[in-house]
Amino acid sequence: AEEHLIEAGLSKKKRKARLDKIAAQILLQSFLDAENRYAKPEPF
Repeated sequence: AEEHLIEAGLSKKKRKARLDKIAAQILLQSFLDAENRYAKPEPF
């Protein structure tokens, strides 16, 4: 993803902001897609 942002000509600051946004979207979607969102989370 970062390579595409570099090719798009985004500054380093804008790339970081965009990557942070993408990461947050992926985390949220993973949570929403989880089969059992109400189960106790397992330790790392």
